[in-house]
Amino acid sequence: DTIMKIATLCFLVRNGEILLALKKQKIGAGKWNGYGGGVELHETVEETAVREVREEACVEIALAALDKRGVATFYFDGVPTCQVHIFFVREWRGNPQETDEMGKPSWFLIEDIPYGEMLLADKELFPLVLTQRDIVAHAYYNADATILLDFQRVN
Repeated sequence: DTIMKIATLCFLVRNGEILLALKKQKIGAGKWNGYGGGVELHETVEETAVREVREEACVEIALAALDKRGVATFYFDGVPTCQVHIFFVREWRGNPQETDEMGKPSWFLIEDIPYGEMLLADKELFPLVLTQRDIVAHAYYNADATILLDFQRVN
């Protein structure tokens, strides 16, 4: 039995732009993404979002600044593997820096998001979370995430 990983994904947004960085490790390495990672013992998803942004971007955000946009569950080869809580942040302290996990932090205009250089489900998920809250979605990949088999918005 696989235990589903609970994780966060956090995006800094300002004036019609979104901050993305190049993932250096794990699923999505070499692709643009937001900041995030797995929830640790005794942490809420909000605390995880704050910690991961601090670790991966060297930026401080307050819990109150988190704007939850939705939850996406990712399936690999039919197995629900990771549930990701997605947040936007419009206020922070510090300038995003490159770290061991995330490279080349770059601002993109919302209309110029580089979907071709991101994980396949992002092209489906992003337009939803950019314009709405409380999104619940399911993304179905093959075993190594090279093929998006299906994407469903539940609500």
